Amino acid sequence: MKFLLIIFFLFTQAYSQELLLNKLSLLSGEDITLGNNIELLINKEIHDTKFEMLKNSKIFFWASVFIVRCDKETMPFFYEMKKKHIEGVDVRLLVDWAGNFIDTSRCVQILKSMGLDIRVVKTSRKTLLSELTHDFGERGSVAFHPKFWISDNREAIVDGVNIMNIHIRSTDSNGMYKDLGVHINGPTVTTLSRKFIQYWKKYTNTNLAISHFKKINEAYKAQLKNLKRVKVVSENHKGMCVFLDQNPLENQFHASQGLIEQLKAARNSITMTPLEAEFNNKVKYDSYYKQFYQTFYDINDEKQISINLLLNNKGTWSFYEENPEQDYYNHGQGFWGEMITKKYKKYLAEEGLEKMSSHVDFFRDHNPNFQARYSHQFNHSKVLVTDNNFFSIGSHNMNDRSFISDIEAMLFCFEPNVAAQISNKVIFDIFNGEKIGN
Repeated sequence: MKFLLIIFFLFTQAYSQELLLNKLSLLSGEDITLGNNIELLINKEIHDTKFEMLKNSKIFFWASVFIVRCDKETMPFFYEMKKKHIEGVDVRLLVDWAGNFIDTSRCVQILKSMGLDIRVVKTSRKTLLSELTHDFGERGSVAFHPKFWISDNREAIVDGVNIMNIHIRSTDSNGMYKDLGVHINGPTVTTLSRKFIQYWKKYTNTNLAISHFKKINEAYKAQLKNLKRVKVVSENHKGMCVFLDQNPLENQFHASQGLIEQLKAARNSITMTPLEAEFNNKVKYDSYYKQFYQTFYDINDEKQISINLLLNNKGTWSFYEENPEQDYYNHGQGFWGEMITKKYKKYLAEEGLEKMSSHVDFFRDHNPNFQARYSHQFNHSKVLVTDNNFFSIGSHNMNDRSFISDIEAMLFCFEPNVAAQISNKVIFDIFNGEKIGN
């Protein structure tokens, strides 16, 4: 009898998460993929795995990333990209305009001079003004923020990481950015390949016309042909995923909608890493940002759901000034970077942290199962785990910028093993974090 109850519990879990994936698929038009092998990557493991993917590439290596910086930590990766390009591998990189405009190392120009095909997406020309005013309601302020990496339509990484030394050198104790990512083998890689082709065509106004794309399309058709609804619980039904992106310029917010639907589907627990020190369900814009946090407030009032939040009390443009290592490249240096850093620090000191403390106290008063702490170093990961079996990961932060203004991409997956690993990692960091509020 006990065995049958366990089987029934596992079946209902898988079935409810399949319903969530179907809902995400219907709202976005994106297809669910089955049988993906997914591995959690933490901090430096993300870059090391990315480097191995690049070294093993035979046909192509494509990437979409917000920021690149050229320094002693990143240049070995870029030199390997050049080497693969010379060997005939199709190497391409999409980056954001505003994120690289403030770069005093002029990394994009350096990479172009090396012969690499790196293109700048120019949708973010108004973003710097929005950063300075902390007002992300203008649709003209659109940063290109998706972060994923693909090798030979064979393997991929989805993460929230930039190519910068503060990501590459990060550990759990050296004061640099903490991050999470996932390494994927399976049908989702084909979805990512097709998505990159769409991005390249849209943002460079050129087609990718080389022979192996026919194989990508054939693989994609085969993937769709094999899609079946889950009938029984088995190991093969783990790794069900759907990849959602969004573009505010086209009034398309599938990734934001997906996060809201994931919250709504939670039954037992929520584990989340909001990037910045603000929760706001009363913003002046009638947006998915407002809907997300209103949903969060409503769920918190249900009390039976365990909620775990890892928050930040540092600005995004710089990290611990007290870090004893002084040879890092601070991506907030330069005129614009210093202006934005100054604005962030002023906002955090005068408004942001006080708001966060009051919200956390409110949540605790309404839910005995609520816990939140500040990360002891800046947590840059963008993850949401529900019921310890479903997770989303990618570039989409739980802040106003991502919900209102930026081009984003998130991977949503039913994979209990990886979901539990992510949740356990975040909760461990919460227990070792700094107290918030009363």
